[in-house]
Amino acid sequence: MTAGDLPAVLRLHLEAQPVLSSRRFLRRAYFPTVLDRAAGGLAWVAEDQGRPVAYVTGAADDARFHRRLLLGHPIEAFLALAARVARTGLHPSEAARLGGALPQGHPARRAAWIHWGATAPERRGRGLMGDLVRRFVAEASARSIPQCWARIEPGNDGSRRLHERIGFRLSGVDDPRGRVLLYRIELGGAPGERADQQG
Repeated sequence: MTAGDLPAVLRLHLEAQPVLSSRRFLRRAYFPTVLDRAAGGLAWVAEDQGRPVAYVTGAADDARFHRRLLLGHPIEAFLALAARVARTGLHPSEAARLGGALPQGHPARRAAWIHWGATAPERRGRGLMGDLVRRFVAEASARSIPQCWARIEPGNDGSRRLHERIGFRLSGVDDPRGRVLLYRIELGGAPGERADQQG
């Protein structure tokens, strides 16, 4: 993913997940942090005739990524948090974590996290997201990250099945209502080995 991809990726994101984070936070804070190599962001796009039609983003080290996000964009993070608390009624720390402004906070200390991904509706069912998630997992493995995690929102059975095909396993639930599923894959072996064998 490059800075030139961001307008199309932002559109994909907002079409698929319109209420999870504000456009301003994504454009000014989250996506620039993903592209910041020092933050450890990971991001890929699948393109059709030079136009992004699917993407996946996350971090090789979630805690380091979010420190960089908060230190580099404190005002954007605060504004996004305030809007999310007002909209959802969640405690500020929970709203920030679920909205992408804080690390996922799971006991896994050094772990990669897939934050978000989406595919254009007309391109779904063609394996694009599976390819992108495999690339994400392979890169995390190449960086000697021991685990990769993903949060699956309620009702997103397609994402749940995709992650299971790649080798992720249900590891628990998350969010105050206990509805969001936590999936994890262990990243032992040669870089990308588990993801490639499982998919």
